[in-house]
Amino acid sequence: MKAVYFQGNEKVLIKDISIPKLQGGDVLVRVKSSAICGSDMKRYYSRSPHEIIEGHEICGTIVDSKSARWCEEENVVTYALSGCGICPACRSGARMQCDNLNYVLGGFSEYIAVKENDCLPLPEWMNHDDGAILGDCAGLAFHTLKRQNACSGQRVLIIGLGPVGMGMGLMANAMGLKNIVADINSFRVNLAKKLELGHVIDLNTIELDKALANTPDIDIAIDCAGREATQLACMRHCRKNGKVALVAGNTRLTLNPIEFFLTKELQVSGSWYYNFKEYKNITEFIKDKYQPSCIITHHFMLDEAQQAFELFASGNCCKVVLHP
Repeated sequence: MKAVYFQGNEKVLIKDISIPKLQGGDVLVRVKSSAICGSDMKRYYSRSPHEIIEGHEICGTIVDSKSARWCEEENVVTYALSGCGICPACRSGARMQCDNLNYVLGGFSEYIAVKENDCLPLPEWMNHDDGAILGDCAGLAFHTLKRQNACSGQRVLIIGLGPVGMGMGLMANAMGLKNIVADINSFRVNLAKKLELGHVIDLNTIELDKALANTPDIDIAIDCAGREATQLACMRHCRKNGKVALVAGNTRLTLNPIEFFLTKELQVSGSWYYNFKEYKNITEFIKDKYQPSCIITHHFMLDEAQQAFELFASGNCCKVVLHP
């Protein structure tokens, strides 16, 4: 089978390797759609080659099974995180909190062997593209907004319109929130307008502080950009007693606790991924509201992986999907 390997220095190589062998309880999935995530780019930008097949946003069809739970020809979505299965976090569905966490990787290939407990059924109304981007672009948004106890009519600020931010805007729309979304990327600003994500702020033309100067109270502010400046902006513009969610990764943040936590009494939390047990609620909630795949802007065949990663790195896109 064909698989993509990162060679370092922003180069990828397509290799021919053996199809994975199954262990007891495994299923072999023929990958139909595999989406590029920002976290994949760490290996893409690395200065040295890696012998790991990346890709954790995967949807495909089972072609072989050693599981009593899954049959051939079933369409499945893979959950990106695999836990021990027995700790309190795993039993509650919060695998992201498992101390023995592993990633379900290998989507940038034709086939992947997946443990039976790491598969979820693809609803009939969804296509493979919907399934591939569901976790990062719908599941995370659902999980985040539910954690904020978001209610219809509340005003939400979303900074950063990459795939995660765009998915957050779609979910907020579906929940009846009043969206204010902002980004500096012109391509994504225009896509947000096309998708009618609410009041769209182009940070190329106006500073965020000026754009929000006369805005009514913001109940929830969500950082999807992962910058110190954007995280602080979320705290600054959220109303007193409001809620702030940090979704994008950032390792440095200097703030004044008195200003944000004591005086304003903000509730600040983080979200990484959705709870495994939320999957059914997520898929049932968005049915008849929107297709997750509406934020996919480009498709590439696996052989075109180099072009796909170059485009994703340029930022002139939203979600990019590879098809073996």
